[in-house]
Amino acid sequence: MKQSRLESELRDAICSLRPNFMATMNYSRPLSGGRDTRHQTVVRHLREWNREVLEALFGRKFFRRNVGDEFLFVAAIEIGPLLSKEHAHLLVRVPDHLAERFEVEGVQRWRPKEMAPAMGQHRRLLESDVLIRRIYDLDGAVGYCLKNVGNHTDRIVFSNEFRVTAH
Repeated sequence: MKQSRLESELRDAICSLRPNFMATMNYSRPLSGGRDTRHQTVVRHLREWNREVLEALFGRKFFRRNVGDEFLFVAAIEIGPLLSKEHAHLLVRVPDHLAERFEVEGVQRWRPKEMAPAMGQHRRLLESDVLIRRIYDLDGAVGYCLKNVGNHTDRIVFSNEFRVTAH
């Protein structure tokens, strides 16, 4: 299958980030809501996971310690038809000295919660399902993670999009 120019440029850009881990963040059951709502839910969960991993790796002042994006991920979100299981494939760059810690913390910190079904109820923790592996074949990992993206760049999320700049 022939790649579009956009797909090729995206692959090259992601490879240039030198990710050293690949992660798949799954849900134990389908998320509720329409396509946009499910996409927003996955993005919210990725944002929460990112913050928790950064704090686990760099401490409370992670926003200063990771200012150069030493830890960075690119997520390809896959949202299927209603009642399919959404998931995200991440290509993650982790500093070498934090790699072993990330393998543990990355799994432990994926704790997505579903929205409360009615006002006043607490969000419930969803069963965790995450797989994190070191990358030994960068081209293969990038190809696998981007397999269903095509020209839909709205399915790609960069972790530095979640950065809040202090004034």
